[in-house]
Amino acid sequence: MSDPAARNAPALASDPAWTAYGDTILVMGNDDILARVDLRRRLTTGMRDLLVTMAGGERFGIVTPHDPGGRTLDDAENAARVRALRDELEREGLPYFRADGQNESGSHVERGFAIVADRETIRGIAGRTEQTAFYWFDGERMWLVPTRPDEAAVALPTTPDALEDHLDGDDGDTP
Repeated sequence: MSDPAARNAPALASDPAWTAYGDTILVMGNDDILARVDLRRRLTTGMRDLLVTMAGGERFGIVTPHDPGGRTLDDAENAARVRALRDELEREGLPYFRADGQNESGSHVERGFAIVADRETIRGIAGRTEQTAFYWFDGERMWLVPTRPDEAAVALPTTPDALEDHLDGDDGDTP
């Protein structure tokens, strides 16, 4: 059964940035390891191995609490949301590491976290932070997973046109 916050998350069609999510570049890691994952490209074997190592051999999800439901917030509000999510992860004892999403130029950055937990736990966190979707690493590839459980995941890489088609009911694959 899914988290009530996930069931009430914003629908994909309500998020004006939905079609850009597949163009995201993730900068992930900590002081010892840093990875730059371009979601427009297939993961190499080396990158998959690095992500598995970073997560301690586990699957993980990525949530950036910025700009809930596609609404633009100011820097102070977004920073407060990042602190609140970090505090929640600490309270819950969930392992996490930095995972920021950005556009290609780096002119738009959303701070967030890669969280080592099962997909439904990540879905609940994404719902509580009012996110339309989250990224999921299943040990082999990255997925773009809508927070609402009634909307299908999209295998990455993909194109903005494919994400637009997804809104029209072309469900793609299932992780």
